[in-house]
Amino acid sequence: MKGIIPSFKHLLKDNLPEATVNFLANNLMPEKRRSPRNRRYIRTGLSRVGLLREMERRNVRYVLLRWFEGLPDWPEGEDMDFLVHSEDIEKIQDLFTLAGNDMPVDLFSHDGSKGLSYSGLPYYPLPFSERLLKGAVLTELRARVPNFEMYFASLAYHAVYHKFYKSGLPLESGGDACNDNPENPYPELLSEMARTLGLELDCSLVSLHAFLHENQLAPTFDLMRKLEGINPHLSPLMNDTGGVLSLVQGEVIAFVVRQWTLDNGLYEDLRKELQVNLKLEILTEIYLDGDQKQRANRGIRGGDWGKGPHKIAGGGPAVLLLCFDYHPVEASSELKLIHPHIRNANISRFKGHLRKYVEERVLITKHANPIHSSDDEYEAWQYAEIIAPDETASLKERVSRIRKAYETVLPVIDLLPSHRRRAKLEVVDFDGIKAVKKTFRLSELDYFQRELEILSLFSKKSPLIPGVLARGDNYFIIPYFENALEGLSLSEQDRILKGRGAEIVSVLKLFYDEGYALMDFNRNNVLITPQGNLVIIDFEYAHQYIDKPENFCFSYDIVGVPKKNDGSYVDGLIEPCLTYKDSWEPILGPLDKYLRQLT
Repeated sequence: MKGIIPSFKHLLKDNLPEATVNFLANNLMPEKRRSPRNRRYIRTGLSRVGLLREMERRNVRYVLLRWFEGLPDWPEGEDMDFLVHSEDIEKIQDLFTLAGNDMPVDLFSHDGSKGLSYSGLPYYPLPFSERLLKGAVLTELRARVPNFEMYFASLAYHAVYHKFYKSGLPLESGGDACNDNPENPYPELLSEMARTLGLELDCSLVSLHAFLHENQLAPTFDLMRKLEGINPHLSPLMNDTGGVLSLVQGEVIAFVVRQWTLDNGLYEDLRKELQVNLKLEILTEIYLDGDQKQRANRGIRGGDWGKGPHKIAGGGPAVLLLCFDYHPVEASSELKLIHPHIRNANISRFKGHLRKYVEERVLITKHANPIHSSDDEYEAWQYAEIIAPDETASLKERVSRIRKAYETVLPVIDLLPSHRRRAKLEVVDFDGIKAVKKTFRLSELDYFQRELEILSLFSKKSPLIPGVLARGDNYFIIPYFENALEGLSLSEQDRILKGRGAEIVSVLKLFYDEGYALMDFNRNNVLITPQGNLVIIDFEYAHQYIDKPENFCFSYDIVGVPKKNDGSYVDGLIEPCLTYKDSWEPILGPLDKYLRQLT
């Protein structure tokens, strides 16, 4: 086991985000395997004060976070915690050593990059870090420390989100201390500092969290969730209602496309992949302006838009795609272990699919993270509020309409397999009999109207076409038929279908005679009941001719859709159709013999 751990972590590091790697490392790996990347030691020959003066001489943007009041003396057993601007890290590397001594230092980059993060996360949210650096004051001993207000805020943040119960602070006002022996006197220090600032705070964990939130210094929602993954005790501070809705009602997903994707000309393809193959409905597409980019950059991912485990950084946020997943899938326990806030397994699958799709189109040396997503619907709405607060209410109303329209009130017996790109098929109890309800997405009502029209017209002309039992604004109900072909081998199905060839071709002829082409007629549209009755289903693609071919043999279902001289299709169509040769000749044989039977 000991020999496996390093290579296991290396494998994870190459394939998972740093925060996830650290979660697994901290929870699944032995303590001695953890490697604190932030720890340094002041090099031999340099004192603490000498270090501070040298950093000032080199114009390093930094802040010494705490316990600096006694300089040049330093509390025994305490390390020096520095927050350093990531661009200045290289300026100070030679001032430290990895060899242990009695002057330990912990370095954190201001944005969590350079490997100097807090378990894969920025030590503070980026706006917080920038305020600390910008507001730093210089002491007589040339130490850059937080101004008093930010010192209080940064110490409160550290006590609440990094230490929590270990801080010795009570959870709520009037409660008992969570730890009677904290490593530092946070309750006394924070209470005294609050009084000095004239703040009426009881300095409990809850009240300090509220104070930081009110002053826009608390972690953003998604950063708070990641911190909770590191310290599960933070859960009492989470205002998380992400689990209210059932997955049966669908789920809103926010995808934030990163600038690298647009710069490399991959966005349109990615967007199409998301709609066509992942079958998501795009609720809104927002190209971020300057202000929106700034808000998203600071408010999403905890301000960390670095490269992570990828070759290069994916850039900042560029486009918001707020989508609706009609058919979520319950996440496995294994997935929830790594991503505890993901309930819909599709989110992880979609994100992995899109990243792979993009990576296959660029050189391996140019791989980057092209897209970021929310973990659940609650987080998706948080992203929408950050980027487009004026549109969020109307988008929520639209989602409510989508959910109501897609809901099935009748008792559902079974969900039938289908692509579900435009509609879902359910076996329902309709007035005591089994029936099939086909419910269309509100964005696909053209297909609904077309199929409803075909069923209503042709069920009166042919016993092979089922009639409509009931209908709504976006659904219809037809009788349920058992399919005797189901479960048979393809060769056996072909044998049975060939014996019904004349009936199958007669359907094509009927549609032609009435001025229609089926366009997508194939073996999946044909059922044979246990009683031997042929049933034809699924007419979403049916097309009414504008200029009907003169002869059945030249109908679109037989020879395909002709093209004009400019390469476009005739009759206002934008895509080809299945032909007899493609779909039926391999099963039924040449068309000629059936034509003779028809005449």
